[in-house]
Amino acid sequence: MRYTTHIGLIALVCLLGSGLSRGETTIDAMFQNAMERVDQVSRAESIVALEEIISKDKKYAPAYNELAKLHLLDHTINGRQRAMRMIQQAIAIDSDNIEYRLTRGKILWHQGFRSRSLNQFKNVIEKHPNNTDVLNGLGMFWVYDFLAQKDRRTIHYSRITRSRKYMDFKTFAQEAKQEAIQVLRKSIQLDGTNQQPY
Repeated sequence: MRYTTHIGLIALVCLLGSGLSRGETTIDAMFQNAMERVDQVSRAESIVALEEIISKDKKYAPAYNELAKLHLLDHTINGRQRAMRMIQQAIAIDSDNIEYRLTRGKILWHQGFRSRSLNQFKNVIEKHPNNTDVLNGLGMFWVYDFLAQKDRRTIHYSRITRSRKYMDFKTFAQEAKQEAIQVLRKSIQLDGTNQQPY
């Protein structure tokens, strides 16, 4: 009788254990399927598929990260806010994940928080100075900053001369350009096959 009870308990543990691993595999398979279909279906359908994954596993950080990226494509204030909520969830689950930190930096940039975005990239690069994804992300920050500064001209009103004066931001643009070149060259040196920095 005791022998039968032990075998029954062992069988139950094995069954439950295999069920858990199958559940993780199912979630992983659902996620993989959703990611493969992102370019084939509408953004709304992809969002629904990723939300279904989260409804089954609230701790599945990759789904939050991908949702953040999809919400960012909405190009609205609400979309950016939803993106930030999603990426904060992913970071809360896996705070050491580089990709999630980079996504957060991109969201901050799109929200108009350029200095916070830069700080996010710099914090990640301090921990991972030879990671080409991090270098590419920081390099793209500098490229976008270069383009923004290049096109910017503001009018300042001088109280002393009582005249309007245009401020030229070309110097700032050149600094951003040099930063971008330096960071992207380092990325190329680390991995010459990576096309993004080119």
